[in-house]
Amino acid sequence: RLVFAPTNVFELLEIAAARDAIAAGRIEARPPIEAPLDVLVQHLVTVALGGGFRPDELLREVRSTYAYRDLSDAEWAWALDFAARGGPALHAYPEYARITEQDGVYRVENDTLARRHRMSIGTITGDATLKVQYLRGPALGTIEESFVARLKPGDRFLFGGKTLEFVRLRDLTAWVRKASERTQAVPRWSGSRMPLSSELADAVRERLEQAHNGELEGPEMRALAPILRLQMKWSRIPAHDELLIERARTR
Repeated sequence: RLVFAPTNVFELLEIAAARDAIAAGRIEARPPIEAPLDVLVQHLVTVALGGGFRPDELLREVRSTYAYRDLSDAEWAWALDFAARGGPALHAYPEYARITEQDGVYRVENDTLARRHRMSIGTITGDATLKVQYLRGPALGTIEESFVARLKPGDRFLFGGKTLEFVRLRDLTAWVRKASERTQAVPRWSGSRMPLSSELADAVRERLEQAHNGELEGPEMRALAPILRLQMKWSRIPAHDELLIERARTR
């Protein structure tokens, strides 16, 4: 059983569209990744941290998974060498020698490397965030590092309704000052740029087409009826072969 918790009115439309797509068997394809060696190297270090491993035993376990079922001996040897000494390119740098072999068992002996690896385990949720603060004033909030990385001193951007001028980046803080000129640059969080899958987008388009024709089936669409009527009053609901571009005038 699935429970949907919409956070805005458009998600009601997405929920109705998702139900249609599921009922029709239109599920987003998820082709499996074949033998990603970077993931394998990280796994070797993780297992070495947990008490160590014997290469032959771990190889059998790795090959029992779908992704690594066809892992070759050469690929395995490359991953093991990369974790042990950084491979041919990085063997001169001690920090890339993450696992060491003793009596046939590979372990992580360096406490610093062990702590660093444990800290990096987990899900990457998005770009790191930086604090935005006036040069002589309070902090204004946080912003994604990827946006700040594109700024040069003197660039202006809109943040929290204020036009700011970027001064410098220091100590994980974007230092800014007030700017008088308006700008078109607006920070956007990476999560807001995630596109709908093609299957869900098609289903949403079909629901919009039904609304365009006055068909509001299901509890979600009936709950959306006032918003859709307002949309038709102020603008229009695009048909399947139309692209809607709206112009808004602010005060």
